[in-house]
Amino acid sequence: MKNIFKGLGLGFVALSLIAGVGAVQTLASFTIGANVLTETGALTITGAVGSAMGFATTATTGDITIGNASQVGGSTIIYGGTDTGVGVAAGLSLTPGTAGTLVLGAAAGTGAVSLGTSSADQTVNVAQGAAVKTINIGTGNTSGVTIIGGTAGTGNITVGSSSGDQTLILGGGAGVSTVQIAGGTAANVVTIGNAQLAGSITAGTLMTTGTITFGGTGLHVGTMTFGRGTGAQTVALASTSGVSTVTLGTSGAATSAITIGSAAQTGATTIRGAIALDPGVVGNTIVIGKSDGTGDITLGSSSGTQTVVIGGGAGLSTVTIAGGTAGANVVNIAAANTAVANTVNIGSGLTSGAGSKTVNIGDGANTTGVATINIGTGATTLAGGKVINIGTGTPTGSGTEVITIGNIVSGVRYFEDTLAVTGTQALTAAMSGRTFYLATAPVITLPAVATSNGVVYRFVVAADVTTNATITAATAVIEGTLKVTALDVSCAAATVLTIVATAEDVGDFIELRSNGTKWFIGASGADTTGAITCA
Repeated sequence: MKNIFKGLGLGFVALSLIAGVGAVQTLASFTIGANVLTETGALTITGAVGSAMGFATTATTGDITIGNASQVGGSTIIYGGTDTGVGVAAGLSLTPGTAGTLVLGAAAGTGAVSLGTSSADQTVNVAQGAAVKTINIGTGNTSGVTIIGGTAGTGNITVGSSSGDQTLILGGGAGVSTVQIAGGTAANVVTIGNAQLAGSITAGTLMTTGTITFGGTGLHVGTMTFGRGTGAQTVALASTSGVSTVTLGTSGAATSAITIGSAAQTGATTIRGAIALDPGVVGNTIVIGKSDGTGDITLGSSSGTQTVVIGGGAGLSTVTIAGGTAGANVVNIAAANTAVANTVNIGSGLTSGAGSKTVNIGDGANTTGVATINIGTGATTLAGGKVINIGTGTPTGSGTEVITIGNIVSGVRYFEDTLAVTGTQALTAAMSGRTFYLATAPVITLPAVATSNGVVYRFVVAADVTTNATITAATAVIEGTLKVTALDVSCAAATVLTIVATAEDVGDFIELRSNGTKWFIGASGADTTGAITCA
């Protein structure tokens, strides 16, 4: 009897399931066994409108499986509601346990996994919670492609828009990465750090090899601008302490133009280091200074010892200074330095070989105005005086030196160098050409004759000589004849010339010149017998 009631009970359960689970069970069988419920046809489970339905709500450890791992046809569809909450309050919530893992897609699946494929406007959120999260996209992908953004999208793609401090890394792995930004063929606009007001933008700071390229390598005709800010700005190229090679405009195009500085610039453009202005192609021109500029152009303004070389190459050079015809040019060489001794050499280099040297100063033909050439005309304000040497070099070869000043038509105007002597005075070869005006008690010593080749002096009595004036050589090398009144006074191997204080007259004079072995008496004159003697 017990088994009969058990069978009846199962029958009633089956009838109940048929009534509640499916209204139509045509051509299908429904089987209930121990822990098994089998339907050979379509199975629909429904509930009353507005009712809550639960499935395996008491399971805590077992697996809950919907669908079959061997399913090859049909779809497994899970619909949700329209609630917009978060977590279990959403329209459709896939919520694992607190430490559980949520997996979408088979471990070895090859089909596409799609999130947010709606054709309507939609927001797809990933990892929106406030806690600290690690978000991995394609971290196990070793050879496939990871794409973010639509291939025809027009909306913005934002990566790292946080208002907090943040580090955004692209291609930061240990492997060799190729990071391509806006690599399409369209006219892209790429901006980096264009909205920030401070901070820094750095490219390749840790690189020790490799290449950093800005600008197109092909037929790029656009403009590349560095440091275009309107504020005070420093643009540094190769500013490191290492050895740098900075190349600008080496494309090889013959018509390339390179501009440094602005036409409206009032500040300074500074180029340091060993500077070579190489025009490249033979025949090109180097221009320093604006064609209508009024500012100074300074070469060699260092406060240290310096050599400024113009036209110093091995080739034939033509150096033109102030060669313009428009204005009255003023050319100054070593004109402003009044504190130290200057040496200005023009044409002082040694001429070797069979060639000769010609140094022309102011030799152009004047057709209207008067050409004035001044050499050493400035007023001497220091105690040292001024020495002007022309042709003072000592010939060492077989050639001769010819120095021509003036010509047969115009002659020459010159002024003597003079010195008043009233006491002891030792002469030097550098005093050659000077006239010494004597008075009181002159005692004059001539320089060594061996170092006096070409030296000439003139001695004139300018005022009363109160004590005999003497002109003495180191050895007996004075030769010649003195003109004293109408008499000739012969001097042979003399050492001293004496102007006698009791017989001299103002205007008496003697000239001496040397050939390096003797002192020869030139022109001389005295009005009184015995006024000049030799011994």
